[in-house]
Amino acid sequence: MSKYAVVCIDGSNKMMEDGQIVTVPFLTTRKGAAKEKENKRWMVNAGFPQEMEVKLDMNHLDEGSAALLHGLVLASQPTTVLETGTHKGRSTKAIASALVAANHGHLYTIDIENFGVPDSGALSDLEMQRTTFCVGSSPDMLGQLPIEEPIDFAYLDAGHHEPQLLGELEFVAEHAADRVIVVCDNTEDDMWPGVRSAIDTFVATRYEAERVTIPTMCGFDVITLERGHGEQGTSEEGEEGEEGSKEDAVGFGSGPPDTGQGE
Repeated sequence: MSKYAVVCIDGSNKMMEDGQIVTVPFLTTRKGAAKEKENKRWMVNAGFPQEMEVKLDMNHLDEGSAALLHGLVLASQPTTVLETGTHKGRSTKAIASALVAANHGHLYTIDIENFGVPDSGALSDLEMQRTTFCVGSSPDMLGQLPIEEPIDFAYLDAGHHEPQLLGELEFVAEHAADRVIVVCDNTEDDMWPGVRSAIDTFVATRYEAERVTIPTMCGFDVITLERGHGEQGTSEEGEEGEEGSKEDAVGFGSGPPDTGQGE
């Protein structure tokens, strides 16, 4: 297991392993007690003196990137969102909460393993209604997802090797709306050089692609593809040539897609 230097609340540094069980305080915030302080927030150890046990998972999206992802979705208000790499749902939460706030759009998320996100409490009931969870390998099973509308936002964080991510990018391009925003994680990550090389290859062959790299913890690349600036679009082979059928996809804990303006 990987080891990480963790800065504790008391300022000390400790080496901890991914997957290690640790005891931590329950920290929350509350607003000031006086009216002139109501716009400020203070941290409170609400469980003191009790503490709780948690299992460390350092593979989550960092909180700054989660906020950025939430903002991109909320600002662009997509109708159909594809996420690869559900994991334990941190990025799923960021996307689904933005769809709820916008009262528009549906998220389809896939991972090769079921991490139990629908039953974990990570998403609220409203967020669950806007999310369809699927289990399967990516990009192999992407064509079997029950997506009926063109994709106008994608967050790709499953394939960290060049062929896998390149396959995901090509799938999105073939099933894209007139304009699609694609966000890729780990683009400035020495552990996964295939991520950047896959994007380099993809962008080099599509002159309609615009790309921005944001220096987050692991690097975010935001790619925009717009119909009319190249040959990108849904092909007949993309619609009809996929092996299997949409009914073959394994889905669970999902709500019905909503492409309108709310319930």
